[in-house]
Amino acid sequence: MPSCNWNSKRWWEAKIVEQLDARVSQLNQQYQTAATHLSEKRGQAANFLQEAVKQQLKHLGLSPELVIACNSLGAPSANGNDDIEILISMNPGQPLRPLQKVASGGELSRISLCIQVVTAATTQTPTLVFDEVDVGIGGPTAEVVGRMLRQLGDRTQILCVTHLAFVASQAHDHLFVSKAVQDGKTCSSILPLEGPSRVKEIARMLGGVDISQQGLALANEMLNFSVVQ
Repeated sequence: MPSCNWNSKRWWEAKIVEQLDARVSQLNQQYQTAATHLSEKRGQAANFLQEAVKQQLKHLGLSPELVIACNSLGAPSANGNDDIEILISMNPGQPLRPLQKVASGGELSRISLCIQVVTAATTQTPTLVFDEVDVGIGGPTAEVVGRMLRQLGDRTQILCVTHLAFVASQAHDHLFVSKAVQDGKTCSSILPLEGPSRVKEIARMLGGVDISQQGLALANEMLNFSVVQ
């Protein structure tokens, strides 16, 4: 009798293991089907995104070779079978390398800005922070950056640290950040600028310490132009 019970128990255990193996195999097949479909969609989206981002980058004076690669992970994961990587070559003749190893801080900010502009209609991020987005640019390119940031600012909150009047004049709100030494300690302060104080700051950013009437007039014109857009 004990031997019979033991054999019965082993039979049920084997049956349960068999059922679990079958279930795992079924779920793995379902996963692979869904993951393959997701990889196909990602490949299509990657082709569209990389071309759209390159077009946006041309407006900012950058013409890199950029590829969004969907590489196989080699094992199932919660996010599918793909490892997404942005590869870029900033100069002709140079090989493609991972974005984070090639681009400077300012270039990273501008590439990120272009990606956000392209994907703004399909994604929603509560707050985006851009620092050094205006490094190494000026004139018309800086104005384009400002317009892009303002366009994004219509959809989500944008915080941008800038030293360029062309970028600052496009902002919905302008905050002046400064620091001073008080009682042997360095203190930072943030002052909202509106009306004449903002016009004066834009003029200062345009021309330096000495603010001329021409600078004030140009600053006022830039601010009025950004509101009209």
